[in-house]
Amino acid sequence: MKLNNFLVAQAKLNRAIQMKCDNASYYMLRGECSLQLCEFKESILNYGHAIQIAPDEVFEWVHRLAYIHFLYSQILYDEQDYNGALANVNEALRYQPEKFSYQCRKLAYLYSLKQHKTCLELVENLLETHEEAELYVLRARLNKLFGTSRSASTMFTRHWK
Repeated sequence: MKLNNFLVAQAKLNRAIQMKCDNASYYMLRGECSLQLCEFKESILNYGHAIQIAPDEVFEWVHRLAYIHFLYSQILYDEQDYNGALANVNEALRYQPEKFSYQCRKLAYLYSLKQHKTCLELVENLLETHEEAELYVLRARLNKLFGTSRSASTMFTRHWK
């Protein structure tokens, strides 16, 4: 769809919302138009408002809102707004706390903010449920920063019982 079509759709949805402000679908659609126009904050606000209006119909919308927060966090990270990126990935995790990819992205943001202790705690928590080589490598690097290390036998015993 062309950019202009999303602008036209957004204008029509604005008018529809003025006429019937309690229709959650209008807000959700306007949020989707905003997303296509890369207006992430506006998209987040519209999806959030749709969820407030119709909390019983929101399962898909909540997952979409989490994804929008996640996507926006990556853009903020690329712009070196690490605090904003962390705030948005935390919002995504609020809606989908089990999402491993969101948790891994949070690790990157914490590491960029030099919040190494918090990063190490999250790595330890993730290792409880995910046997990923990258997590072991990151844990080793973080332990090296703190001047601590674990013996290979301790790590093996803990994670392979």
